[in-house]
Amino acid sequence: MRLLPLTPIAPVVLMACGQPVPDTSDGSNDGPTNDGSDVSAPDAASGRCSATSPFGAPVVLVAAPSAWPSLSVDGLRLYYTPQSADIVVIERSSLDANFGAPKIALAGAIGVLGHAVVSPDETHAYVMSGASAPTFFYRMYQRSVSTGGFSGPSPVQMEVGEMRVGPDGNAYGYVLDSGTLVHLGVATTTDGKTFMSPVLLPGLKATFSDANPVLSTDLLTIYFSSSRPGGKGQGDIWVSTRASSSNDWSLPVPVPEASSTTYEAPGAVSADGCELFLSRNAQIQVVRRGK
Repeated sequence: MRLLPLTPIAPVVLMACGQPVPDTSDGSNDGPTNDGSDVSAPDAASGRCSATSPFGAPVVLVAAPSAWPSLSVDGLRLYYTPQSADIVVIERSSLDANFGAPKIALAGAIGVLGHAVVSPDETHAYVMSGASAPTFFYRMYQRSVSTGGFSGPSPVQMEVGEMRVGPDGNAYGYVLDSGTLVHLGVATTTDGKTFMSPVLLPGLKATFSDANPVLSTDLLTIYFSSSRPGGKGQGDIWVSTRASSSNDWSLPVPVPEASSTTYEAPGAVSADGCELFLSRNAQIQVVRRGK
């Protein structure tokens, strides 16, 4: 049986000697561990958090080795890849309910690279299957409704690595530099199959490697992993904002509540901005804003 990476790996250029950066966290910042059966979400409906409140301590939603969380647009279903060849999903009945037991959403889809994401509307799943710089190869699965079965796969290629599907349906991920760095970029699409050449996200290119971009529903806030100085460890979560979709992104700042001495990868942010889901220490975790 093929084993998935036990941590969300950084892009190849962030690895040493072709191996994933080791996890040196002592676990002191991990927050309470839980299998999801008694994790309480914040108050539901509008106003369940304050947009200016900091995130709280991380809570472990999935303690078993897992990575690459994706959230449905309504915030009720969380997809991720466990240590198997499947994409699984956990579900809650409302935003203030607990997530239930995992169920298989797409069996046998995961390749040796272990990267897989589901679109916010839950109609597309992408599994990264290989790369030949600067092109990355994916297997794309489709379904017409979020409760139906996936069909496919169909081959898809783009110049964006470890892509996430944004709220606008486009592919956000890292783009290879001519040197040893990777920068955040977006490849647009009209059908989820054919992707244009990527464009770097304005204002975010730096002399450090960035990856794993996750955008808010209004496309005005972005979370990502970065090796920039000023964080806590090997690859921390940073955030940037912009006034409108036509503006450049602001100078990023670290998100200390979601960062530690090990590598973190943001996976999804809830539509109201109250929850940020991430991969860390081979677990799926969430940080939540207070009121």
